[in-house]
Amino acid sequence: MQGRLAVNFLIGSVLIALSGAVFAKLEVRTSEQPLGTLRYAVVSEEITSGDIENLRRGLDEHSGNYFRNVVVLNSPGGSVDEAMKIGRLIRSLGFGVIVPREAVCFSSCVYILAAGVDKTVAGAIGIHRPYFDGGHSPTLAASLKEVESRSAQYFDEMNIPVTLTEVMFTTPPNEMRILTPVELGQYRLNMTDYVTAEKRSLLAMEILGWTRNQYEAFLAEIDYRCSIYTGSPSKMMPCMREIATKHQAPQALIDTFQ
Repeated sequence: MQGRLAVNFLIGSVLIALSGAVFAKLEVRTSEQPLGTLRYAVVSEEITSGDIENLRRGLDEHSGNYFRNVVVLNSPGGSVDEAMKIGRLIRSLGFGVIVPREAVCFSSCVYILAAGVDKTVAGAIGIHRPYFDGGHSPTLAASLKEVESRSAQYFDEMNIPVTLTEVMFTTPPNEMRILTPVELGQYRLNMTDYVTAEKRSLLAMEILGWTRNQYEAFLAEIDYRCSIYTGSPSKMMPCMREIATKHQAPQALIDTFQ
């Protein structure tokens, strides 16, 4: 069991490490972190047909058990259908999503962001209505409504407010609406999926033998006292260990914070 701050610390470390890094369009890598081995898939450049297969191959090449699995996004968007496929795959595998500093997640990239069980955003998130090629068509209205309906269904599937679809489809395709930090929170694009969070809490309380109040008090103290050390493992880990000991956590959990 890892507390919320332990996860935030790990993700924060990856954000720092990946900021300014150069990657191929889509690849899967692993990285040793203080709490275990991290597997991360990088999605950059335009999202196009075939990316889902490239992702599957990369994951197969780096199969195994990892402390955390994340997708790192820096993409201007692209294929909506491919983004949804990637999103459903990473949600089924329990991946988190990171948008590092100076990175962007625009247009269809947001479908992938929405799928992360943990969403950490330090870059820019932008939305607009999808493009349609081919000029005027008698079926254009029906096609737009169909994509809008599938988008709403997809976001609902990912526990994202479907109101995101309304804002997306009222923004012209030649414009980009950059979501503010407040909007990211409203659309749950910068936090842990609430269903996942509740499952983790219930499992952790069962393992620890704690009540909800005990568990929340433990996490609150960690957040309050140790969050200032995010990005500095030499200071954060002892802080978390001290609090785990104070709350009489099982030794196995205390030993996690070495």
